[in-house]
Amino acid sequence: MSSLLKIGELAQQTGLSIRTLHYYDEIGLLSPSHRNEVGHRLYSVEDIMRLQQIVSLRQLRFSLKEIRECLDNPAFSLPKVIDLHRGRIREQMALSRTLIERLNGIARQLESTQAVAIENLIEAMETIAMTEQYFTPEQQSAIATRFQEKEAQWQEMLGLARDVMSQEIGFNSVKVQALAQYWQQLMQFIIGGDSEIYGSLAQL
Repeated sequence: MSSLLKIGELAQQTGLSIRTLHYYDEIGLLSPSHRNEVGHRLYSVEDIMRLQQIVSLRQLRFSLKEIRECLDNPAFSLPKVIDLHRGRIREQMALSRTLIERLNGIARQLESTQAVAIENLIEAMETIAMTEQYFTPEQQSAIATRFQEKEAQWQEMLGLARDVMSQEIGFNSVKVQALAQYWQQLMQFIIGGDSEIYGSLAQL
Protein backbone atom coordinates (compact mmCIF):
# COMPACT_ATOMS: atom_id res chain seq x y z
CA MET A 1 0.00 0.00 0.00
CA SER A 2 1.34 3.44 -0.93
CA SER A 3 2.34 5.78 1.90
CA LEU A 4 1.34 8.77 -0.21
CA LEU A 5 -2.04 10.39 0.45
CA LYS A 6 -4.22 12.25 -2.03
CA ILE A 7 -5.45 15.66 -0.94
CA GLY A 8 -8.97 14.38 -0.32
CA GLU A 9 -7.68 11.55 1.85
CA LEU A 10 -5.48 13.93 3.82
CA ALA A 11 -8.37 16.34 4.32
CA GLN A 12 -10.66 13.57 5.51
CA GLN A 13 -8.13 12.13 7.94
CA THR A 14 -7.05 15.48 9.44
CA GLY A 15 -10.38 17.33 9.44
CA LEU A 16 -8.90 20.18 7.41
CA SER A 17 -10.70 21.38 4.31
CA ILE A 18 -9.36 20.78 0.82
CA ARG A 19 -9.58 24.55 0.32
CA THR A 20 -7.21 25.09 3.27
CA LEU A 21 -4.70 22.58 1.90
CA HIS A 22 -4.88 24.23 -1.53
CA TYR A 23 -4.22 27.60 0.10
CA TYR A 24 -1.21 26.29 2.02
CA ASP A 25 0.15 25.01 -1.29
CA GLU A 26 -0.52 28.32 -3.06
CA ILE A 27 1.43 30.34 -0.46
CA GLY A 28 4.25 27.80 -0.29
CA LEU A 29 3.59 26.82 3.31
CA LEU A 30 2.89 23.16 2.53
CA SER A 31 3.53 21.98 -1.00
CA PRO A 32 3.07 18.22 -1.62
CA SER A 33 6.26 16.37 -2.40
CA HIS A 34 4.73 14.33 -5.21
CA ARG A 35 2.14 14.41 -7.95
CA ASN A 36 0.69 11.52 -9.92
CA GLU A 37 0.60 11.17 -13.68
CA VAL A 38 -2.47 13.42 -13.99
CA GLY A 39 -1.09 16.10 -11.67
CA HIS A 40 -3.00 15.30 -8.49
CA ARG A 41 -1.26 16.29 -5.26
CA LEU A 42 0.26 13.45 -3.22
CA TYR A 43 1.45 14.01 0.35
CA SER A 44 4.31 12.07 1.91
CA VAL A 45 4.99 11.22 5.56
CA GLU A 46 7.35 14.23 5.72
CA ASP A 47 4.59 16.47 4.35
CA ILE A 48 2.18 15.22 7.00
CA MET A 49 4.75 15.89 9.74
CA ARG A 50 5.09 19.45 8.46
CA LEU A 51 1.30 19.79 8.43
CA GLN A 52 1.13 18.65 12.05
CA GLN A 53 3.51 21.45 12.99
CA ILE A 54 1.42 23.96 11.04
CA VAL A 55 -1.79 22.88 12.78
CA SER A 56 -0.15 23.03 16.21
CA LEU A 57 1.32 26.48 15.60
CA ARG A 58 -2.00 27.76 14.27
CA GLN A 59 -3.66 26.73 17.51
CA LEU A 60 -0.93 28.61 19.33
CA ARG A 61 -2.11 31.67 17.34
CA PHE A 62 0.98 31.97 15.15
CA SER A 63 0.28 33.80 11.90
CA LEU A 64 0.96 31.94 8.65
CA LYS A 65 3.96 34.22 8.06
CA GLU A 66 5.35 33.37 11.52
CA ILE A 67 4.75 29.67 10.92
CA ARG A 68 6.73 29.77 7.68
CA GLU A 69 9.61 31.52 9.44
CA CYS A 70 9.59 28.88 12.18
CA LEU A 71 9.49 25.94 9.80
CA ASP A 72 12.25 27.43 7.65
CA ASN A 73 14.47 27.63 10.73
CA PRO A 74 16.52 24.40 11.03
CA ALA A 75 16.66 24.81 14.82
CA PHE A 76 12.87 24.68 15.10
CA SER A 77 12.02 20.98 15.48
CA LEU A 78 8.84 18.91 15.74
CA PRO A 79 9.48 18.05 19.44
CA LYS A 80 9.65 21.77 20.21
CA VAL A 81 6.30 22.34 18.50
CA ILE A 82 4.74 19.46 20.43
CA ASP A 83 6.04 20.85 23.74
CA LEU A 84 4.58 24.26 22.93
CA HIS A 85 1.27 22.67 21.99
CA ARG A 86 1.13 20.55 25.15
CA GLY A 87 1.78 23.61 27.30
CA ARG A 88 -1.00 25.54 25.55
CA ILE A 89 -3.49 22.69 26.04
CA ARG A 90 -2.67 22.53 29.76
CA GLU A 91 -3.37 26.27 30.00
CA GLN A 92 -6.69 25.81 28.19
CA MET A 93 -7.72 22.95 30.48
CA ALA A 94 -6.92 24.99 33.59
CA LEU A 95 -8.87 27.96 32.22
CA SER A 96 -11.86 25.76 31.38
CA ARG A 97 -11.88 24.29 34.89
CA THR A 98 -11.81 27.79 36.40
CA LEU A 99 -14.66 28.95 34.19
CA ILE A 100 -16.78 25.89 35.03
CA GLU A 101 -16.26 26.47 38.76
CA ARG A 102 -17.29 30.12 38.49
CA LEU A 103 -20.33 29.37 36.35
CA ASN A 104 -21.37 26.60 38.75
CA GLY A 105 -21.20 29.14 41.57
CA ILE A 106 -23.43 31.53 39.65
CA ALA A 107 -25.88 28.71 38.87
CA ARG A 108 -26.09 27.77 42.57
CA GLN A 109 -26.78 31.38 43.51
CA LEU A 110 -29.56 31.63 40.93
CA GLU A 111 -31.14 28.40 42.18
CA SER A 112 -31.23 29.61 45.78
CA THR A 113 -31.78 33.36 45.57
CA GLN A 114 -32.56 34.24 41.92
CA ALA A 115 -29.76 36.83 42.20
CA VAL A 116 -26.04 36.87 41.57
CA ALA A 117 -23.31 38.81 43.35
CA ILE A 118 -21.77 41.41 41.05
CA GLU A 119 -18.22 40.28 41.89
CA ASN A 120 -19.07 36.73 40.77
CA LEU A 121 -20.36 37.99 37.43
CA ILE A 122 -17.22 40.07 36.95
CA GLU A 123 -14.97 37.08 37.72
CA ALA A 124 -16.87 34.95 35.22
CA MET A 125 -16.62 37.63 32.54
CA GLU A 126 -12.89 37.98 33.15
CA THR A 127 -12.47 34.25 32.65
CA ILE A 128 -14.60 34.26 29.53
CA ALA A 129 -12.54 37.14 28.14
CA MET A 130 -9.44 35.00 28.59
CA THR A 131 -10.97 32.39 26.28
CA GLU A 132 -10.30 34.84 23.45
CA GLN A 133 -6.92 33.12 23.29
CA TYR A 134 -8.72 30.32 21.43
CA PHE A 135 -9.24 32.64 18.45
CA THR A 136 -6.91 34.58 16.20
CA PRO A 137 -7.49 38.35 15.98
CA GLU A 138 -8.94 37.83 12.48
CA GLN A 139 -11.39 35.25 13.81
CA GLN A 140 -12.38 37.51 16.71
CA SER A 141 -13.10 40.34 14.27
CA ALA A 142 -15.18 38.11 11.98
CA ILE A 143 -17.18 36.69 14.89
CA ALA A 144 -17.83 40.16 16.35
CA THR A 145 -19.06 41.47 12.99
CA ARG A 146 -21.38 38.51 12.43
CA PHE A 147 -22.70 38.71 15.98
CA GLN A 148 -23.55 42.39 15.54
CA GLU A 149 -25.46 41.59 12.34
CA LYS A 150 -27.64 39.11 14.25
CA GLU A 151 -27.72 40.87 17.63
CA ALA A 152 -31.51 41.27 17.57
CA GLN A 153 -32.00 37.58 16.84
CA TRP A 154 -29.61 36.60 19.66
CA GLN A 155 -31.56 38.76 22.10
CA GLU A 156 -34.80 37.19 20.89
CA MET A 157 -33.35 33.68 21.25
CA LEU A 158 -32.17 34.42 24.81
CA GLY A 159 -35.61 35.76 25.72
CA LEU A 160 -37.24 32.61 24.39
CA ALA A 161 -34.74 30.49 26.33
CA ARG A 162 -35.54 32.31 29.59
CA ASP A 163 -39.25 31.80 28.94
CA VAL A 164 -38.80 28.07 28.32
CA MET A 165 -36.61 27.69 31.43
CA SER A 166 -39.19 29.45 33.60
CA GLN A 167 -41.86 26.99 32.42
CA GLU A 168 -39.61 23.98 33.11
CA ILE A 169 -40.52 22.45 29.76
CA GLY A 170 -38.89 19.11 28.93
CA PHE A 171 -35.99 18.89 26.47
CA ASN A 172 -38.02 16.76 24.05
CA SER A 173 -40.85 19.27 23.70
CA VAL A 174 -41.58 20.87 20.34
CA LYS A 175 -40.87 24.34 21.76
CA VAL A 176 -37.43 23.37 23.08
CA GLN A 177 -36.50 21.55 19.86
CA ALA A 178 -37.50 24.61 17.81
CA LEU A 179 -35.40 26.79 20.10
CA ALA A 180 -32.42 24.46 19.64
CA GLN A 181 -32.78 24.72 15.85
CA TYR A 182 -32.94 28.52 16.14
CA TRP A 183 -29.71 28.50 18.16
CA GLN A 184 -28.04 26.20 15.60
CA GLN A 185 -28.99 28.55 12.76
CA LEU A 186 -27.43 31.49 14.59
CA MET A 187 -24.27 29.51 15.32
CA GLN A 188 -23.99 28.47 11.66
CA PHE A 189 -24.17 32.15 10.71
CA ILE A 190 -21.45 33.00 13.24
CA ILE A 191 -19.20 30.23 11.88
CA GLY A 192 -19.91 31.34 8.30
CA GLY A 193 -18.67 28.08 6.78
CA ASP A 194 -15.15 28.79 8.10
CA SER A 195 -13.60 25.47 9.14
CA GLU A 196 -10.94 27.20 11.24
CA ILE A 197 -13.50 29.20 13.24
CA TYR A 198 -15.49 26.00 13.70
CA GLY A 199 -12.34 24.28 14.96
CA SER A 200 -11.63 27.10 17.42
CA LEU A 201 -15.19 26.99 18.73
CA ALA A 202 -14.92 23.22 19.12
CA GLN A 203 -11.74 23.69 21.15
CA LEU A 204 -13.47 26.29 23.31
